[in-house]
Amino acid sequence: MSGHNQSMRIALLCWYFMAHVRSAEIVVEPLDFHAPNVVVAERMTETKTSLWVHFGEQGAINFSAVARAFHAQLEQSKAVPEAIFLIGHGGGITIGGTQLDAHLKANRTFYETLGGLRPAKPIACLVVASCARGAADQLVQMRDGLGYYPTWRVGTWPKSYASPESVLAAFAGICDRPAATPWRGLFLTGRADGTPASLGEVGKGGERGNLVYIDRIKHGDVVTWQERN
Repeated sequence: MSGHNQSMRIALLCWYFMAHVRSAEIVVEPLDFHAPNVVVAERMTETKTSLWVHFGEQGAINFSAVARAFHAQLEQSKAVPEAIFLIGHGGGITIGGTQLDAHLKANRTFYETLGGLRPAKPIACLVVASCARGAADQLVQMRDGLGYYPTWRVGTWPKSYASPESVLAAFAGICDRPAATPWRGLFLTGRADGTPASLGEVGKGGERGNLVYIDRIKHGDVVTWQERN
């Protein structure tokens, strides 16, 4: 993906299929992680490593399938070396009943070591998949919890909902963007109030590019995300 005007063709059914088919090649390690409202914590490794944590009740969404689609996208990334994926139903500052910034602050070492895999270092990429019906900015919650912004980051737009589609689209939107070039894109699944909207950002040290709006357009089974003129 190169240039702000290039369309991103994202077929989520293909992502889910790829995630399931490739699951035999991915080493999945359950992690002994005890924190309030954490249900599942796993580390996934193929050529790259990701860590995903599920908070609270699952509901109708298969969080494990979404996490494997997330890892499949990470494997295709030209820029992101490793990533952390947090998923749960939420209300802005909370995810699965847990306050996001407090959780990150209390468990910073766990995340910075990828669950004890290596010595601690700043998180390169953090993705939060949780609704933000409250007014909180999830990316600011990341910063307040960790003490810094991850270079590649995804959160839900304040007062908006999240969906697997919007989150994975925003993650795909940042995956190939170099750390040295700040970028900021809002991935909107529709124009009506209450539709999911996920924000993807790239920038070292919290640098933020000018906001661009990227709309979901469906052509048959293919979803195209196009930057708004």
